[in-house]
Amino acid sequence: MDITLYHGSHNILEIRYYYNIINNNIFKYYRRIIYKGKGISDQIEEISFEKILNESKHIMKKYKVQLNLENEKNLLYKFIIWDYFNTFKEIFNDIKSEEYNKLIFEKKLNAVKKIEEWILKKCQEKRQIIIIEGGIGVGKSSITEKLREIFLKKRKTVKVLHETIEEWRDTLEKFYKEPLKYQYQLEMEIIKSRNNQLRNCNRITEVIIMDRTPLSSYFFISLTKERVSLEDLHSEINEMEKDRDLLRLETAKIIRIEMTAEECLERIKLRGRNEEKDISLGYLRKLNEKYEHDLIQVYKVNTDQIFVTENERGKLDYTAWKIMKFIQPNIRYKE
Repeated sequence: MDITLYHGSHNILEIRYYYNIINNNIFKYYRRIIYKGKGISDQIEEISFEKILNESKHIMKKYKVQLNLENEKNLLYKFIIWDYFNTFKEIFNDIKSEEYNKLIFEKKLNAVKKIEEWILKKCQEKRQIIIIEGGIGVGKSSITEKLREIFLKKRKTVKVLHETIEEWRDTLEKFYKEPLKYQYQLEMEIIKSRNNQLRNCNRITEVIIMDRTPLSSYFFISLTKERVSLEDLHSEINEMEKDRDLLRLETAKIIRIEMTAEECLERIKLRGRNEEKDISLGYLRKLNEKYEHDLIQVYKVNTDQIFVTENERGKLDYTAWKIMKFIQPNIRYKE
């Protein structure tokens, strides 16, 4: 290999490392620095293998190893230096400076995060969690949006968490056709999706309104399993227990919307969702019964945290007002 040393002050374009085998299987190693500009000789220097490992390890922190597309003989590493430097030493100084600045930045960022966590904790202590529960087709989404509208008028920051049906729509359709086969897969998809919603809502929000929660899975799973108990369910799907901290159930208000199975089925047919076309009247009746009997046990809350109301046809405003009177007893309702 031709070793030509060039000592100048021109911008570095590439750094390459090579090996060479001479007599008696002795290896020699070289560093080649390629400069910008025509007629400028490369700087090639013999170095130890340990030095190659050390240098390349540091350079890799900022520059990626390039593929040997030219199939250059005996090439070990090749780095493209996008930021131009005059000397090899400048590259290392730049990397060290960047690492130092990154360390300082991380320390500042950690300090800011601790302050942010403290602020969030204080905000969450005062945060109002409202959970809208009920069977299929009772009008939870409409009521949720109406409550959101009321809180916005009261100049509150509101986050509404609807069920993310689009993420598990295909499995839902299969579930209604073959409940026993798809109930576990469906509930796992729902729990994962709702957990992500809750975790992503960890910011300064005064009111969170949830259209069902991950704990709602009980009411649906219990209809597809014989002799299911709350203990069995929480053991089978332990993710639910983790959600209690996220939901802050000790201060949450839970609203259960009532509606007859017949009315629910009529509303389901009117909205015409393909995945709901196989829902039967008997299934809706059983679901309503589950909500009526097991709501307190599922959420493990006090009875004064739960409000049950009918969603009367054409009386959305009145239903929302009744709920607001429960959530905030001193609210004034204007006709």
